[in-house]
Amino acid sequence: MKLTKLVCAVAGCSLFTIAIALNGRAIAAGADHGPAEPAPLTHFVPDSLSFWSEHDHWTTPYGPAFATIIEKTSNNVPCSGGPFALCAYSGAAPMGCKADKAGEFADCKCFEIPSGSYFVNINAILNHDVYVKTVKVCGKDGSRCTGHPNKAPACKYVNDHSLVPGADLISVFSFECAGKIPFGHSRCDSSPYAGCMTAPCRRTATPGIVDCSCPMFSGPHELGTDHGDCNAGDGLVWSSAYYPKWPGSFAPIGSSAPAASSDANVCKMP
Repeated sequence: MKLTKLVCAVAGCSLFTIAIALNGRAIAAGADHGPAEPAPLTHFVPDSLSFWSEHDHWTTPYGPAFATIIEKTSNNVPCSGGPFALCAYSGAAPMGCKADKAGEFADCKCFEIPSGSYFVNINAILNHDVYVKTVKVCGKDGSRCTGHPNKAPACKYVNDHSLVPGADLISVFSFECAGKIPFGHSRCDSSPYAGCMTAPCRRTATPGIVDCSCPMFSGPHELGTDHGDCNAGDGLVWSSAYYPKWPGSFAPIGSSAPAASSDANVCKMP
């Protein structure tokens, strides 16, 4: 009996020791490899650059949805809610838009806005089903949603972050930072730029700053600044939009900038 108890005790100890050793090895393995890398972002729905580049799928005669083309003011349908991302100031450091080697996407530093009023360019909705739904409600030029915040179906998908799967928030246009950082307007000749409207974004370790993966397009475009320097810097591109009829038919959206946010992390350069 004593021998049996001794064997059982030894066996029990051996199993416990093995379990501890295996657990320790697993922990060590995790420590060696560090935290898991986040899954790659989905850029479009459907997630195919070739689909969006096909002429039959262009949303305007001037280019695809990711070119962020604004033909008239009504193209920007009004929404309210949040959180959302604002990339209108992105391009040069410290809010840099770094182009990838293939020249297909740019990693842009953008502001996170907790809530407020914003606009979605109906021509630049990077989810085809949501684009079709929004055109059905608002009309192809967005005019049936002018003056009616959140009437456009796209607003709901931005507010619940479901426009592009896997995104923490979605990039749109807003005047929420204009009280701290005024907008301007400069035109650039044909060159690569980032079309960030409705692009997917993820939060970073810096409060108020998000990383947005914006598809790139090459052509004439307009900046949201008055400095007129179309060169954002080495390896960088501006987050921009194209107004084919600028300046004749372009009218600013809204009549005045909102008051600056009291949150120190909102619209704060890194």
